[in-house]
Amino acid sequence: MSTTPPIRPAELAEHLYDNAGREITQNFETMNSNMSLAAGGIAALVTVIGAGQLFKGKVQSHVPSLSAISLILLVAVFPLVYRFFFRSLIAYQNLRRFNLVQNKMVRYLRGQDDWTVASGVVDQYLDRWCTPISFPRAVLENLKYGFFWIFAILGAAIGWGFYSTQGEDARVVAGTILAIGLVWEAATLPGFVSRYFKPADGGAHRSLRFHVGKALTRTVRAFLLTWAGTSLTMLIAAHVWNFKATGLGWRLALYASIVTGVLTLLANLLEDNSAINLGAK
Repeated sequence: MSTTPPIRPAELAEHLYDNAGREITQNFETMNSNMSLAAGGIAALVTVIGAGQLFKGKVQSHVPSLSAISLILLVAVFPLVYRFFFRSLIAYQNLRRFNLVQNKMVRYLRGQDDWTVASGVVDQYLDRWCTPISFPRAVLENLKYGFFWIFAILGAAIGWGFYSTQGEDARVVAGTILAIGLVWEAATLPGFVSRYFKPADGGAHRSLRFHVGKALTRTVRAFLLTWAGTSLTMLIAAHVWNFKATGLGWRLALYASIVTGVLTLLANLLEDNSAINLGAK
């Protein structure tokens, strides 16, 4: 009975080197395509909304306000941008994975590392498919790569829409859509991280879930404290200076709470502490 002769380590290293090169190119293109889709979608939407504001048929002497439809459209596109961002995260960690594999194969072929070290990397990052980078680090790197400005522009447009749109019904509808999207994504985030960011130590999954849950808890607490503090300050000021607390004041309290909550969530998710260090940095 004939058996297939085992492949020599040098041949396997060359094959892994070539395959890693193809994967690096593919994942880099995936990152760029997702960022282009997110930026292009926002650019097209902002262009349409801007054209609608310019050609209303009347000249405004003050800063223009967004229509209810514009606000709802801006809010509805947020989950799409969010998904493009997370698809980019997956591509980025795969890019780092195959970049590491390719580097180790080069070192082996040059005689700088022995096969034990090279095969250990293959076993950890290809056979067991562990992640070479922590989730907070991947988020930070993708924001620096270009997604920060995408989220900043979209966030500014949504904030201006909530501030300037006439009528409370539009704000309620847009706020409901945004809240549903944020709650859904926050609830599915731990599962996403556990599925695609597999640590070398399986026990770290528990620490990672705890980290994400703690970040969400801190976010809700920061939102409520900011809302209570801003509202209380406004009521005290209204009593001392004898003015009426208007709907604008309540909206400003809500906006301050949202901004504080978002900043708290980002700060906690990007906290790359040792308990959730999933791999090499």
